[in-house]
Amino acid sequence: MLYCSSCARPLTGEGRFCAACGAPQAVAPPLAMQHPVELPPSVPPGQAPPPLPRVRQPFPGWAVAFFVILAVSAASLFAMFVLPFMILGSIFSAVEESLPAVDRAAQVRSGVRDIQMGIEGWRADDGRDTYPPKAVVTPARLGRYVDPWPQNPFIGGPMQPGGGPGGYDYVRLPGGGGYTLTGYGSDGYPVLTAP
Repeated sequence: MLYCSSCARPLTGEGRFCAACGAPQAVAPPLAMQHPVELPPSVPPGQAPPPLPRVRQPFPGWAVAFFVILAVSAASLFAMFVLPFMILGSIFSAVEESLPAVDRAAQVRSGVRDIQMGIEGWRADDGRDTYPPKAVVTPARLGRYVDPWPQNPFIGGPMQPGGGPGGYDYVRLPGGGGYTLTGYGSDGYPVLTAP
């Protein structure tokens, strides 16, 4: 039974107004308009009821804001630190590639002179007054006499034996009493022969 919200007397009829005091009443919609109530399945005695289904919680707004700020910060750091180095690296590569072959040939000549000094140092340490065999005049074996080992200005990395651009060729004369050391330019032609 329903009671008046103002005077607490029982309501009669449709119950829109209290018959005793005339106060308007909030009336529940007819049963046909109400949503059906789903009754839980009967649970045998002594058994726990099944767990209620979990209600999915929405992703919290603070977490979304945190990830957005994190992404913007990472993009800013990339733009401030990494991007300038990438740009400068490409500029330096372009400048290096545009160096005239004459400057690179000068680097090869300088490298050949450094290797020549290493050969002389090896000869002085050897004590037999002979120059090293060809297998010794490499970055790995003669490197302790030439530090740092000269770089190949054409292809990068250390200068290596061979007649290609930026390479060198070492020939020991019979008996080890002399040698020739030749450095090569971009076109494969010698730029310096020592001694």
